[in-house]
Amino acid sequence: MTQSVQTWNKGRSDNYGDPSKPNYRPEWWRQCVLHWDDALAWTGNLRDLDFKDCYLTIVPGELREERKARLQATSPEPFFKDAVKDHTSIFAQFELADDAPVSLEENKDNVDLEGADLWQWIQSPLKSFFRDGGVVLGCDINRTVEPGQRRPRLLSIPLRDVYWVEYRDFDGVSVWSRVAIRRSINILDSNGQLQLRDQYWSYELDEVQRCFLTVWTQDEHGKLIEGEAVPFVGSDGETLSRLPFSDKLTVMGSLKLDVDALIMSPFDDVLSLNIEHYNARSEFDAVKRKTALPTPVRY
Repeated sequence: MTQSVQTWNKGRSDNYGDPSKPNYRPEWWRQCVLHWDDALAWTGNLRDLDFKDCYLTIVPGELREERKARLQATSPEPFFKDAVKDHTSIFAQFELADDAPVSLEENKDNVDLEGADLWQWIQSPLKSFFRDGGVVLGCDINRTVEPGQRRPRLLSIPLRDVYWVEYRDFDGVSVWSRVAIRRSINILDSNGQLQLRDQYWSYELDEVQRCFLTVWTQDEHGKLIEGEAVPFVGSDGETLSRLPFSDKLTVMGSLKLDVDALIMSPFDDVLSLNIEHYNARSEFDAVKRKTALPTPVRY
């Protein structure tokens, strides 16, 4: 599905060869990334002609007008999209346990500091989980607030924005020790034009397990410029001894992948059948239209 990557992720740079850059992913992540791109496309606008053209198989010898007619006449069924939506709705119906953290209970009506309650907010990470096969959950703390008055906000990161994952051993225990989160920002260039640039927020544990944050920013030439590493502190003002994220909400239980482990949606088979059925239905409809044409009789 190389064409789908080019169509739906214009501007994203995939780095599978340089582990010194924050946009690096090991080679064995490639299949996962292709799957996440497909899954994202099939939960979007299924009537979009560019989307339909991307997944409609090119028939040898097919005329341009014939293909155009097929694109306009056939639309994919939302089997995969509905499976993601339905399971998100089901799992979003829950109640807090009696032993839930007091801070969560007190702030459940505004967990993201943007007015969303816990049940509204959870829709996004659950959708990402069923769509991609996983999601990274975390919290962010406003560094400008006085220590002791800081309040974390919950956030979720889809797997397509997760890079530079590394696990290290501390006292014989494998610990998630580095990750870079891609964020897109709008800036004004030297001509006063608005441009979209990527930032990579890199969180890393040092040799004594202290968490530091470094922000890498893309310049106008596409080069990533490394910022200053600063300690990532909690609400008590102390440097965290772990990353402010959880890797547990994946079908694999973590992001520690290898050549044999892939993270894909639990509905990956439904997604594959969706693509196959879309093409089969398009070809069937095309044959019906052709056979329905009046046949001239020659003498």
